[in-house]
Amino acid sequence: TTTFTTFLCTTYGDDPTRYLIADRSIDCDSDIHKKYMVLSIIMIAVYPIGITTLYSYELYKHKDAIQAKDADRYDNADIQHIIFLWRDYRPEYWWFEIYECFRKLSFAGLLALPAFKPGGAAQLCFSMILAFVSSIMYTYQEPFD
Repeated sequence: TTTFTTFLCTTYGDDPTRYLIADRSIDCDSDIHKKYMVLSIIMIAVYPIGITTLYSYELYKHKDAIQAKDADRYDNADIQHIIFLWRDYRPEYWWFEIYECFRKLSFAGLLALPAFKPGGAAQLCFSMILAFVSSIMYTYQEPFD
């Protein structure tokens, strides 16, 4: 969330200067803030997008082994390095951790984008929709082992 808030700026009163919402002493148009924005973009690419992509690749590559019978999949040395990604889910839900990454990214990242004013109606509505969709997924899919 902190990385995403780097992009949240606003003006106050008649002052045309844009200030960072998280720290009103920071001018969003300053050179140092622009450098932090570049760093934030890199970190978003590395962590939320990069980790989700890596998890997706590993799970997809090993999906047949993950979907094997319980005894076989827990004894398979080829998939033990990613057991933390599939252990809690039923075999047919080998992909559910990828959904979880997107769900978490949506709650932590998308809601911090400039399109959603912090505490605003759009942010609240989007949060409620995400929570509702998540509830539906958990209720009807029953992915947990």
